Amino acid sequence: MESVSHRPASKLAWRDLRWGALLKHAWLLPILALALWLRLAGIGDHHLYGDEAEYAIVARYLSRDFLFLSYPAIDPFSTAPFVSQPPLLLYVTALFMRVMGPTDMAALLPPILFGTATVAVTYALGNRLGGRFVGLAAAAVIAVLPFHVQMSRRAMLDSGFVFFVALTAYFLVRWLQTRTRGSALGVGIAGACAALAKLPGVLILFVAAIAFVAAVGLVVARRARGKATPAEVRETLVQGGLGVAPVVVGALLYLALLWKLQAITNLWVKLIWQAGRVNTASAAFVDVAQQTRDWSWYLTDPKFSFGAEFGRPILVLGLLGLAIGLARFLRRPAARLEHLVAPLAAVVMAAFFFYSDRKEGFYLLPFAPFLALGVGFAGAALRDLLAWANIRLTRDGAPRFAPIAIGVAAILVAVPAYGAANDSYHIFALGESQEKYLGEGTQEAADYIHQHDPDAIQYGTLLGRFTLYWYNEQPAYHWYVDHTFVESQIEAGHLKYVVKDNYIGLPFDDQYLNDLINQHHGKLVAEYHHGWGKVQVFEVSP
Repeated sequence: MESVSHRPASKLAWRDLRWGALLKHAWLLPILALALWLRLAGIGDHHLYGDEAEYAIVARYLSRDFLFLSYPAIDPFSTAPFVSQPPLLLYVTALFMRVMGPTDMAALLPPILFGTATVAVTYALGNRLGGRFVGLAAAAVIAVLPFHVQMSRRAMLDSGFVFFVALTAYFLVRWLQTRTRGSALGVGIAGACAALAKLPGVLILFVAAIAFVAAVGLVVARRARGKATPAEVRETLVQGGLGVAPVVVGALLYLALLWKLQAITNLWVKLIWQAGRVNTASAAFVDVAQQTRDWSWYLTDPKFSFGAEFGRPILVLGLLGLAIGLARFLRRPAARLEHLVAPLAAVVMAAFFFYSDRKEGFYLLPFAPFLALGVGFAGAALRDLLAWANIRLTRDGAPRFAPIAIGVAAILVAVPAYGAANDSYHIFALGESQEKYLGEGTQEAADYIHQHDPDAIQYGTLLGRFTLYWYNEQPAYHWYVDHTFVESQIEAGHLKYVVKDNYIGLPFDDQYLNDLINQHHGKLVAEYHHGWGKVQVFEVSP
């Protein structure tokens, strides 16, 4: 006799639905586990330096007082309200510091988690656009991509910023497919978070706006032909309003915070800096005080080009896959508007990147989820091409040939992914990198200065400037301060110490520090060696 369950049918259906959904996406779990491990392996050896320590100290302030959004005490900013980037991720870090204390790990854990979550979002995006194969392939690529792993291990804003960019793209694709209010609201919330995570996050809002205008145009055109009702047009506009509302609310909240801090005008100064318009014309060493890079530098530089950061196989396959996605859209624009999202996002970000005068290598990170998605598209396209060719040759062999087509497509994705995984394993899991050494010695330098002159003002190299500040909260100068100001402070007897390291070895930075030390009678008073690096403390005088 069959047993009869006395549980309500609704509970049985819910259990079947829940487990069915989990099993459907089960292959994502080992990918997520690998992604998390690569981002956590050996993280205790990492030292905060440069912008990492700047963001960490601002979050440290916020963990004490959620309204104390201030730069570190660096002249000429002093305690001016922090406007270098929007504060959303700084508040997230502040919450971790409230729980864990102001530790390095509290600053590092949010980007690690955001980086791992980006793998899941990339999978969801690929799954919606091309099915599980595309989703798993894209997730596998970004999970092991050394560039993304590296930036997920640094206490900076880029990992969280890219997470919200990818999440906005996911909700935008979902909205274009489903046209539901929940998806429209998701676009707005994720887009607002992207814009409040880092200034370039605004770019994904342009992508959403273009997609929305296209969607409205299509429904209006259908209405003109009698194929859509006024209610459908009205509903599309309502959903657009739901998408815009969170962005407006987020912008108003940020402006209200700046108004309370009397810092709205400070934001304009930062925007000028972001465009690379810092005035260094009067500096004593103009050629090394001003840093601008032509866009071609990111195609040719052996360390920071697109090819160097992403790896040429992933870059080539990713661009090919994005082109395939664009071709799918162009074949049936009205029916496949969602396939425009990823290529459009890449084009918009590339246009801004090439236009901007001020660029850094990590500015390329927002391309990562879309290039990973492109790799998945390229693999799926090869699979479909092989299957189509076999069907054309012989229909009887199609069922037998299908596994071969899938296998060849998987190999196309697996080869560059394996190369990236191998690099990430050796660089991060085995610690065969400079990461664990960067910043070492600067804590001792900070202690030396604090012991000999607690009120001393200091200036450091790319690593020393904020790492010193993170450890002992002493005033320090930031490297993008107009160098004329730095020189005048030495002449006035206010700036007393220059801290020099050779971890990064940027020629313009080393030259400027050497000239500064020599011109102002720098005396070596302390030196520290860690790993392969060296940190030196010089006492300068007018």
